[in-house]
Amino acid sequence: MKKMLMGMLVGFMICVSASIAYAGSAQAAQVEVGITGDLDFEKEKVSTFNDSKTLSGTAEKGTTINIIVYTKSRLGNLTEVENYSVEVGDSNLFSQAVGLSVGDNYIEFKATKEGYDNYEGSVTVSRKNKAIKTKLENSIYIPGGSL
Repeated sequence: MKKMLMGMLVGFMICVSASIAYAGSAQAAQVEVGITGDLDFEKEKVSTFNDSKTLSGTAEKGTTINIIVYTKSRLGNLTEVENYSVEVGDSNLFSQAVGLSVGDNYIEFKATKEGYDNYEGSVTVSRKNKAIKTKLENSIYIPGGSL
């Protein structure tokens, strides 16, 4: 009885270890991307007065970079306004200027390469009107004073 129980235990351990080893080797690595341009995908929202931002960085040759820009209506609905696709070449570098509308611009970034998990990020860029910039530059504000 002990031998049969021990044999079943050994058989069970072999089956379990074989499936664990297979599951670990089936996972793909994520696409390696380094973003060095104007946008910081670590932040949820950033502001600018510029009409464009440049998204640049490094990735492996053959990686496809997809960038989609949406504007957000007052009701919160997203409308796609621009769509960019860049194929990373021998230099392992990419760069794309992204146009921005006045107001909130939601930017989705995705890097894909066959055999790898996708790298994805997003950020909302709030483009302010140039009139606000001019007013701020030409105004004098005294701490503690009334506006």
